[in-house]
Amino acid sequence: MKIMNKRLLESSSVLITVLIFSILSGCSGTPKSEMSEQNNLEAAKLPNSIAILPFTNTTDQENAPQMLRKTLFGHLATTNYQFAHLQQIDNQLALIDPNQVLSKQDAAMLTDLFNVDALIFGEVISYQTIYAGLVAHINFEVKVSLVSKTGQLIWSDQFSQISTEGSIATTPWSLLYGMVVTAMHLDDENLFAVADKLGRKIADSIPQPKGFKGPSLSFIESVIHGAHGRFLRYGDKLNVGIKGQPNKNASVSIEGINEVFKLIEVEPGVYLADIDIANSWNGKDLLLTGYLTNSLGQVSKAISPAGLINIDNFAPKTVEKITVRINTQTLYLEWQTSEPEASYQIYQVKNSEYKLLAVTEQNQFKLRHNWQAFEDVDIEIIVVDKANNKSKAKRFSNTIYPLAAISDATQIKQPRLPAKLDGQIFLKKRFGPYFVDQSVVLAPGSNLYIEPGTVIEFANQGNVEIMGSLYLFGQEPVLFRPISQGLTAQTFLTLNSSEHIQLQGFQIIGSGIAIDVIKGKPLISDCLLENSQYSALVVSNTSSVTLDNCIISGSNTSALVVKDQSRIKVTNSKFRNNIPFHIQSSSIYSIEAQSNQWSPEASPMSILGNVRY
Repeated sequence: MKIMNKRLLESSSVLITVLIFSILSGCSGTPKSEMSEQNNLEAAKLPNSIAILPFTNTTDQENAPQMLRKTLFGHLATTNYQFAHLQQIDNQLALIDPNQVLSKQDAAMLTDLFNVDALIFGEVISYQTIYAGLVAHINFEVKVSLVSKTGQLIWSDQFSQISTEGSIATTPWSLLYGMVVTAMHLDDENLFAVADKLGRKIADSIPQPKGFKGPSLSFIESVIHGAHGRFLRYGDKLNVGIKGQPNKNASVSIEGINEVFKLIEVEPGVYLADIDIANSWNGKDLLLTGYLTNSLGQVSKAISPAGLINIDNFAPKTVEKITVRINTQTLYLEWQTSEPEASYQIYQVKNSEYKLLAVTEQNQFKLRHNWQAFEDVDIEIIVVDKANNKSKAKRFSNTIYPLAAISDATQIKQPRLPAKLDGQIFLKKRFGPYFVDQSVVLAPGSNLYIEPGTVIEFANQGNVEIMGSLYLFGQEPVLFRPISQGLTAQTFLTLNSSEHIQLQGFQIIGSGIAIDVIKGKPLISDCLLENSQYSALVVSNTSSVTLDNCIISGSNTSALVVKDQSRIKVTNSKFRNNIPFHIQSSSIYSIEAQSNQWSPEASPMSILGNVRY
């Protein structure tokens, strides 16, 4: 009983399948004629040139109208009508109101716009997926009309087509077909095939002038290629295929390229080839036309509906008008380019090694980095177009400054420092050693920035007096030293300013007096004051100094001399071999000098005055 039920079910399934195909076959039979009186026009009165307008759509399948329009355009090549290029039509229509619904009443305007004699209107009226057993089939139905310049209906028919592809096998044709479907981003893999067949059916039914009709030629079912949505360049391969009658000579041509490419018949009626892209080819929106030639030399042709071909062997231009903003945390770049839809590769170049920072399609880029202050950073931007051609690298160098104002400061490039420093002044390591043989004054309101690692040498009369702001930044020490061992300036550095004074990471070696503070509240840290002929640091008047994490050694009178109403706080520092005193204070204020190291030990013999140590 179970076996009988099973057979009944199978028989029912087969019957349902047969009924469905019977219904569908009825739909895909002879076109339903809606021909008007104009259909009876003499062939001589038919147009010579036609433009295929974008098809309208009453279904949910968004890709169907455009896909059918492309395939119809390809198959109409066999009719010998003259046709306006679809891309040209679309470009001109874009200049018209995009919301305007085109109709026969617009025929005069549209035919003038496209310089043609007639128009093809199309409407997708049905797109259904019907299941027969486990196989899904598409029923695709469309209405097509041919309209004259005056808006008169020349011809109109309704067509339908059923897909019979089923599942795709792994044949050479199906592999290329799958590539095309994937590249076109079709949500229904059978849409391309059924639209191709329907387009051919419509092309065969459109009336033609008698003079245009030739003998029956080789049958071309489809022409496809694998370059949809891609830009090709030298070194790429263009995969092409023709499906049609077997045992013919097959070839293709690419619009604008004066060469015909032969295809090989890999199985009956299937012709394939891989075309190597030459470096001399260039073109945008090029048609691919397929040909089959019979033994009599008669040629049939069809244009591929698989999209236009783009070939680009020109390197894009480099970026220009680059804006760079960089600090100790962030790199920001912005640029301009003439290359549409390009991407950009951004590299850091260091010691001839390239590090890819980013690939972006934006014309700006922001990066949080861990580069060091005053590090020189070389950046390259390369433009990559849609064919993967690359521009020449645009390289630029920037230094990471801890303060934005440094990038606009005046760089002193000559070795001898001038007597007056006024404004924003920057001493760079690579322009040194700098030479001081006179009294050099930084004017009030001015800023002096000194890059880590800079060397400044002093002659006997040399002195730098700071009346503005001074910035040292640590890292590699700034070195102040005599120009020769036999020459010692009286005082290297005089601080005479209530403005910002930050001395961090520096060394003063072999001075008379290393630093003389007569005004202000400087912060001195991470320093080495060594072998001063007199005192390393003198603090006077009402100035107030903070000294932290410094080494003071080899002073020949006293490491620190504190006078008048001045103050100093000393922490985390080392005093070594200062003779006879580490600190000598006559200030009215008590000196804070705890948490330091002393050699020889701190005592009333090495520390004079009111000092807590």
